[in-house]
Amino acid sequence: MSIFPKKWFTLGVIGILITACSSDNGGPFFNLPSIEGLTDAVSGPVVATVLSTATVSGQPYTYERIKLSSTPQRDTYIVYFKWPQSGPVVPRPTVLITRPYEGFDWSQDAKDIKWSTRPNAVPGYAWNDEDSIGYAPVSGDQIPYKIEAEASFFGDGFFYLLAHMNVAFVYNRYYGGETFVEHARDTALALRYLSARPEVDATKIGVNGLSWGGMTAALGTVLSGVPVKAMVLQSPLLDLKGINDHFTTFIPANVASPSQQTVFAEFYRPYARRIRPVFNKYNPPAVVPLMRGSTLAPKLSNSVGSLMVLASDWDTLVPFADTKAVLNLFPAGKAVAATWTHATPIDYETFPDDHNPNAGTEFSQSVVMTRTQAEFADQLLSPSENVVLVLYSQLEFYNYLTYMRDEKARGVNVSHLLRMFLQMSRPNVSIYDQGSGNTYVGALVVANLLNSVWGGTFYNQTNVYTELSTNGLPL
Repeated sequence: MSIFPKKWFTLGVIGILITACSSDNGGPFFNLPSIEGLTDAVSGPVVATVLSTATVSGQPYTYERIKLSSTPQRDTYIVYFKWPQSGPVVPRPTVLITRPYEGFDWSQDAKDIKWSTRPNAVPGYAWNDEDSIGYAPVSGDQIPYKIEAEASFFGDGFFYLLAHMNVAFVYNRYYGGETFVEHARDTALALRYLSARPEVDATKIGVNGLSWGGMTAALGTVLSGVPVKAMVLQSPLLDLKGINDHFTTFIPANVASPSQQTVFAEFYRPYARRIRPVFNKYNPPAVVPLMRGSTLAPKLSNSVGSLMVLASDWDTLVPFADTKAVLNLFPAGKAVAATWTHATPIDYETFPDDHNPNAGTEFSQSVVMTRTQAEFADQLLSPSENVVLVLYSQLEFYNYLTYMRDEKARGVNVSHLLRMFLQMSRPNVSIYDQGSGNTYVGALVVANLLNSVWGGTFYNQTNVYTELSTNGLPL
């Protein structure tokens, strides 16, 4: 199916001359503040070392592989794309994306060498979680590992470069075995580094994370002390005490099937080794700083300008009620719950260990990526700047909107869709359809989507933004 008219015009990526990249080798430039009792505060300077640079094959974009060093924190590694500029440096909006599980082979760190040189490191494989705290060999106690290809992180960062933003990826190295504190501190160090860069507009930083990476994004932002203008998280772990209770108390008490209990137990075991060493350090556990969503929420609210969370009530891993409870603690209008819910309750007896078992029919990562781009473009860029959003799959986006239309019909609040449609139909927005390779005026795409999904509506490119602004979503 296609919601678009015949060919509009084709998106072309204009080649830009890449100037020589400067290096920050050897220069201390900041110290982290206390992280509120979770571990000892960073006492020494943080030094950034550019380990290498590379240019994306067939593209005018160069990136740096950077090591951030501090004491006693382990080294942190990031991949950083600066939007290419010639002449005087102009500070630009910047997005930081967390990479909790992905591996790499360029750091020369002993653990990275061990993991990246094992068989099948490139296609990916499961390996014993032997570097984690308190690991003892148990059947099924493995974690996935894969070296992230350049095409993967460049694919996720391409939109931001196209929008004249800088984009960085911070590797939390889940496979390294440390606790969630170290992983969050990776994100904190990356934020402190980026906020000090001359090409970064420190007032327009966005942070993005999924699942465990959502936790490292949220907690790392709080620990960094860097104000973040916009944050988008998918299925984030915002209440680690609640996560621990979910797997150690709720699941055993409410799941009858022994095989299903085993599924959840094997899933959580590696996470427990990254949560409970910190959790067990304090007595009573409820006072552990920032491990409770009720403690994290006000600090995160003070750290971000806006927060969007995408989550499903059929998430068997992150309790939906915990996520909603955290969002409800934010001031009105500051946190957007872009959720999708169901008429029937979650079934732990049959559902897999997944954030959304029906992802293929009602929701997909391609939808998440488009919504994330729209949010960051709206929050970080000037209304006068032209923006090209990417629609990765017409069919998946159509299925998502059809599902949300039906949710609205049964009385569910889907007002977050209005926010998205307005973001996509602004005069400065175009939308690139990856399937056809064509680019269209954003308002035209939104009008066609609404007319196709809702039916009986007569939106067009000229009136859709005004109609939505005035009257809201169609009935």
